Amino acid sequence: MLVDTGAMLDRFPTKQADKLHRPRYPVSGLGMRLADDRLRILKNYCWLDVVVAWVLAQVKAYEVAVSQTYQLLLSRRWLKGVRADEYHHTRTLFIQGRDCVRRKVTGIPIRGTGVKLESIDSAPFCNVEDDEAEQAIQTLLNELDHWEKKKAGDLNSGN
Repeated sequence: MLVDTGAMLDRFPTKQADKLHRPRYPVSGLGMRLADDRLRILKNYCWLDVVVAWVLAQVKAYEVAVSQTYQLLLSRRWLKGVRADEYHHTRTLFIQGRDCVRRKVTGIPIRGTGVKLESIDSAPFCNVEDDEAEQAIQTLLNELDHWEKKKAGDLNSGN
């Protein structure tokens, strides 16, 4: 897995989507520009249950028809969802799940990681319609941003 703090969407290669045999859902009117300035139209996404350091998160991963050296790219959305604190100089993340226990994740180079994604035949823990889920996620992210700005303002004002 690769964590990209600049990415807005979680994504994974089509080849990996084929291996996982997860239900695919269509996307319309959504694209992304790659680092080499090529435009890719996104056609499908899958819901994936991702566990990192015993922290479970469900991600909406978009299928990208390009070859990659990683099996899953986790974005800013995942980082917010697991309340990540990043320390780039030590390649360390601290993340937490619903149990509010902070867990340390040390970054390792992508080569030779031995990490493998596998499909688990179980229903996702969240089963809502796409538009409802997207709206709920966006609302929560906006509220989190507002709360963080208010908290920073309170700290600056001495409250």
